[in-house]
Amino acid sequence: MSRPLKVMGVLAVVLLLAGIWVQISQKSNPLELIVSKHGEIVKDDFVYRIYTERDTYQEGDSVTLISELEYVGDRKFVTILHEATPFHYGISENSGKYAFYYMMNQPAIRTTLIKGQPFRESYTSPGALIVEEGVTLPTKQAEVPFPAGQYHVSGYAKFTVSEVDGKEEGDFKIGKDLTFEVGK
Repeated sequence: MSRPLKVMGVLAVVLLLAGIWVQISQKSNPLELIVSKHGEIVKDDFVYRIYTERDTYQEGDSVTLISELEYVGDRKFVTILHEATPFHYGISENSGKYAFYYMMNQPAIRTTLIKGQPFRESYTSPGALIVEEGVTLPTKQAEVPFPAGQYHVSGYAKFTVSEVDGKEEGDFKIGKDLTFEVGK
């Protein structure tokens, strides 16, 4: 196998394990989404929202989690610094049989938030890993991305507001929890 093909194969595996992020087009009205469950929190000049399309899914269904960050302050826009994405998801299944790992591999990305226009991204899971007794880092993949169970998601946005008038405005972490169920 040629060296470029090996590098591309390794890159594909890293992306699969890290989770696949797909940016969804920015829309000015969050009600344009068809959502069943959502959470929203306002902190300073920012609004964080997390959505799922349904309260209940079936095993094998694609579970959609969407996060949104909106600037609502006095300026026309602000620039934020973040990792590969400002959005993070801590996902746990109530039985403790499954683990969901998340890692970022790109530091210091800049994104400009325009006042009143939510920045929106969707999370796509690479799948659940089976927690086995005596194994510290699970590697065995579950048969479906979200096996039957009750799920708790701690979603949050983590970012730094870039320099304004020569000074950095500070670090922000704003989040909300969400639950959903996957049936057999």
